[in-house]
Amino acid sequence: MIGVAVGILSVLGFVWLLILVHEYGHYAAGRMLGVPADSIHVRVAHNPPHVALRDGEVWLAPMDESYAEVFQRHRSGVAPAWSYIAGGSVAESAFALALIAGLTWSGADGAAVMLARATAILFAVYLIGDAAVSLTRRAVSGDWSAMYAVQPVATIGCAATMAAAKVVTLVWVGP
Repeated sequence: MIGVAVGILSVLGFVWLLILVHEYGHYAAGRMLGVPADSIHVRVAHNPPHVALRDGEVWLAPMDESYAEVFQRHRSGVAPAWSYIAGGSVAESAFALALIAGLTWSGADGAAVMLARATAILFAVYLIGDAAVSLTRRAVSGDWSAMYAVQPVATIGCAATMAAAKVVTLVWVGP
């Protein structure tokens, strides 16, 4: 019973860690693309956690109408916008893969398998959920639909690459 509780708490901790890495991935991408440090802020205590952009004295969340316009003031163009949005998923996936590899190589195979499954499930739920909500509402609802709205072909390629990486990771760590 204690083993199950520890397993559940471990997965929940891993999910929270992935959320933090995801949001800081957006932050790092924004900073690399020229958004000044005083104009970008990670908000993890909000629901949902997000990266806010400053518009004068107001902090905007990604779902605010003028969020994209504020980003474009710092760095205009399709490629920078797509890179900023993709930064969260790329950082999250790279971090998860590195952690899973470290666990596997250190002999913690059970933890590696559990985390590989958790990250694959999270990816699938987020991708499918984002698509379903966006299609239902006919509006962008998350990172993947925002990426698709900016660059559809690059987004399909990115999603396919990440899905393949999740499958390869699952095969690599075992059943």
